[in-house]
Amino acid sequence: MGETSNAPPLSDAKPATDGVPEMIPEHVDGCEIATEGIVGRTMLGRAATLEDVGKVAAFAASDRARTMTATALDISRGANVD
Repeated sequence: MGETSNAPPLSDAKPATDGVPEMIPEHVDGCEIATEGIVGRTMLGRAATLEDVGKVAAFAASDRARTMTATALDISRGANVD
């Protein structure tokens, strides 16, 4: 038998973080609603992609970011306003 969860269905979830919709399996109930919620919270009307996350991580690990200290790189596309 499969395991059961007490977690609410994804369609009832209110994202606490901005998230990357690509990480939500398409077969999960409420995937579209969750994606719309993530995208709807951004100023740019689109969510970050895994490629975006990878490029920011590569930059942060590169010599070009050598003068950056004690900072956060915000790739929420405006969902988190500093």
